[in-house]
Amino acid sequence: MDRKAIKHFDDKVVVPEIEKCHSRYSAVFQAILYAIKGVLMILGCFLAWETRHVNVPALNDSKYIGMSVYNVVVMSTLGLSISVILQVS
Repeated sequence: MDRKAIKHFDDKVVVPEIEKCHSRYSAVFQAILYAIKGVLMILGCFLAWETRHVNVPALNDSKYIGMSVYNVVVMSTLGLSISVILQVS
């Protein structure tokens, strides 16, 4: 352990620790999870597309659903990229 990481305060000693959980199948689990989420996203897009010309104004939320899907895709791509980069280093 690095001596600089250990900090002494009066009568206390702080030793930082990091716990990690590893699995042989974590990549498979993540791939299955992303596939399920992708199917749900496609289903949501399909439902928004099919209901875009509804005559009831309270039910016509296609524009908002489209913006939500766009935001989720952008943020998910960004988050996944950052998590992979941080996991490698």
